[in-house]
Amino acid sequence: MSDVHISRIGTAVLIIAAMLIAFTGCEVDGEEKSSNAALDNLIVSQGELSPAFSSEVTSYTLSVGNEVDSITVTGTVADETAELSSVSGTEQSLTTGDNTITLTVTAEDGSIREYTVTVTREKSSNADLDNLIVSQGELSPAFSSDVTSYTVSVANEIDSITVTGSVFDETAELSSESGAAQSLSEGDNTITLTVTAEDGYSGPICQDSKSKKVI
Repeated sequence: MSDVHISRIGTAVLIIAAMLIAFTGCEVDGEEKSSNAALDNLIVSQGELSPAFSSEVTSYTLSVGNEVDSITVTGTVADETAELSSVSGTEQSLTTGDNTITLTVTAEDGSIREYTVTVTREKSSNADLDNLIVSQGELSPAFSSDVTSYTVSVANEIDSITVTGSVFDETAELSSESGAAQSLSEGDNTITLTVTAEDGYSGPICQDSKSKKVI
């Protein structure tokens, strides 16, 4: 009978031990997992963080010029047992305006902390043409994006001409005169193409003066 009695006590002890583990969430060996989900450092490949990095600050901003089309944000965890999301150290493409990049740190015990960097990329001020084509005659001088005034001579029988420009920056807009047939009268005819950059800047007006010769 004593053997049976001892067996029951042992079973009860095991059940109690199991319940204690379930309620406390502790490891069998008694070690608690780390809850540290902080970063020890945060580095950007372009610009400068504002404010300066602090592990307790989780939101940052920075501004870059329009020529910067990507950025890499790299974090370092304060606790080696924590895991950092794959965004860290990976090059991120930037559009104009605000771009939010979030790094997530997951502590050993599952605690999560997010660090966000809002990168503002300036709008383009490029209002240049990449090319300028006329349907009749030949530009003088030859096209250059820095030259905004040209002349073309055509014979009297030519009563219309099309001047087509292409923008250097795809975010710029070209006035409706580009690619549209323009009627010509005898003498000088001035056709103006206006390029408006993404930031609203209108570059030097490109004027194409057509001289229609009378034969």
